[in-house]
Amino acid sequence: MHTRMACVCVCVHTCRSICVHIQADAEFTRQTPDDQQMRVMGYFSTTPVEVTSAQDLDLTIVAAQLSSAVDNWNSRGSGFVLDRITKFVICITKFRPMHGSSYFEAPEYIKNKKCIINVKNNDQKCFIWSVLAALYPQKANSDRVSKYQPLERTLNVQDLKFPLHPKQASVFEENNPTISVNIYSLGRKRVKFV
Repeated sequence: MHTRMACVCVCVHTCRSICVHIQADAEFTRQTPDDQQMRVMGYFSTTPVEVTSAQDLDLTIVAAQLSSAVDNWNSRGSGFVLDRITKFVICITKFRPMHGSSYFEAPEYIKNKKCIINVKNNDQKCFIWSVLAALYPQKANSDRVSKYQPLERTLNVQDLKFPLHPKQASVFEENNPTISVNIYSLGRKRVKFV
């Protein structure tokens, strides 16, 4: 198992974040009334687990999921007993979750379209400044955070942590029922909608 964990660690180091799930094929046996041995295959998979440099793979959770799946399969009164694992695969997938951040320079092809206001800030409240820029258009210097700082208290940011994770957008919308948020992620070739 140490080799497998080393592989997961190398992948995390290379990709920064990955999803890991296990697929296991198992052979079950039971004695039939005529004293024959019956063999049946079972196929199991865990749910994907996010692994990052800050969040290790918890093998106890993975083992519990597999054990629960086997117990569930066997709970139907079949009388089968796990004989052996015939296949055990660790599936590792590169995972690039959307996340909040601070100011970053927009790519030239976006800047040239003049379709966004990219508020220059040095804190983690990029989301707040973006919302305020949409709500309160400025005639000049719309990319300056100083234009929006006096308006910050017009938003209810209770129970939010910054930088804002996209999953928290619904909390923001509940706190501010007159505002609806759409989050776009800029990819190399495509735009993702959340």
